[in-house]
Amino acid sequence: MKLTGEIIQFLRFTRGIDQRTLARQVGIVQSSVSKMESGRLAISPTNNNRFMKAFDLSEADVILLFNQVQMNKRFK
Repeated sequence: MKLTGEIIQFLRFTRGIDQRTLARQVGIVQSSVSKMESGRLAISPTNNNRFMKAFDLSEADVILLFNQVQMNKRFK
């Protein structure tokens, strides 16, 4: 399963990482993280893999996170 901008933002918030720090870890610029989180920029397969590595995620983790983010949206 592919990461979404909402999942990336959720992970970043819950782990206390700012966009600039995450961008450095992934090897992209901060504005790209912002655009990906907001859905204005697609997450390429390469960047998807980089984010998964930066957050130490498995495919199963992504599925669980997707469900958690969806549940959080329902209760806002």
